[in-house]
Amino acid sequence: MMTGPPAGMDAVPAEMPQVNGGTVAIFGCDSAHLSGQYSGADNFVGVDSGADRETSVPGLLSSGAAFVDSMASGNSIQQAVSSANGVLNQEPATDKNDKVVLNPH
Repeated sequence: MMTGPPAGMDAVPAEMPQVNGGTVAIFGCDSAHLSGQYSGADNFVGVDSGADRETSVPGLLSSGAAFVDSMASGNSIQQAVSSANGVLNQEPATDKNDKVVLNPH
C-alpha cells in the first residue's frame, strides 16, 4: 500500500481557483453547499438534493441545459433558475422535491 506520492513526484495540495465576478453554476448532486468555495462570484447556482442528497443524472442534465439556454436567451438569473427547476425532478426514486437554488454573494 502506498503512503505517499510515487518516487520522483511531489504531492501538491488541491486549491480552488479564486473566482471574482460573474455567476458560477454547478449542476451536481447536492452542489448547493459548495457556494462558500466561490465567494468571489456575484452569484452561485447549485442543486439542493434534499434529505437523500441524490439527484438523477437526467434531472441534472435537463436542469443544467435549461439554465444555460435561459441565460443565453437573455433572461434574468431568477428566470434561468425557474426554468431549471421546471425540469429538474425527472426520477421519482431520487428527485424528491430537489431544487435549483440561487445564492447571491
